[in-house]
Amino acid sequence: MRQYWLVFVAFLSLAACATTAPPGPPRCSPQWIELQFADSFEVIDKASAETIEKLKIAAKDGPFSDLRLWNALRSLRDLLETFDSALLGPIDAISVECNRPNLRETAFLEYLNRLEMPKPVLDIVTQLYGLIDDQRSRVPRPL
Repeated sequence: MRQYWLVFVAFLSLAACATTAPPGPPRCSPQWIELQFADSFEVIDKASAETIEKLKIAAKDGPFSDLRLWNALRSLRDLLETFDSALLGPIDAISVECNRPNLRETAFLEYLNRLEMPKPVLDIVTQLYGLIDDQRSRVPRPL
């Protein structure tokens, strides 16, 4: 009976080794960061499907494309608010842990790229983040 017990324990330990998950990407690598946000992106997609569609339509070329984009800025703000409400906590934590101060901007632009958002929308977002960074650099810092 004792021999069977030892064989059983050895079999269980081998089975445990065989079922361990392969190691993931290194911590703070772009792949690791993307994995942290993957589930949240799906939630944002579902919550913002109408807003995303409005932005894609507004960015189409045409005689009033600039006016449509201007009117779509509210939709862009809504999308950013949805993005922030779903990811702001994790983004801030990963930003500090991985020493990536512009992770929020990078993550939002990557999200828009993943949605295949038209170039005019990406240009607007890039310019807005440039203005924000410019304003941050002008704020006097306490001594």
